[in-house]
Amino acid sequence: MDDKRGKKHVAEIIIEKAQEHGVPIRKDPPLAELLATVPPDTSIPQELYEAVAEILAQIISLDVKK
Repeated sequence: MDDKRGKKHVAEIIIEKAQEHGVPIRKDPPLAELLATVPPDTSIPQELYEAVAEILAQIISLDVKK
């Protein structure tokens, strides 16, 4: 299994588990591709701050509604 297929398989499992537990899923392939290039334990590039802030705001909004 090549690296891209491996990543896709892991993503499919994460989505499946999220659906099983009622976790909302936001599909944004371009953002996912960009975030996938950020190495672990490094800061998110400034160019992605706004997009990540929007996602965090959605998460907080969902948490507040509970």
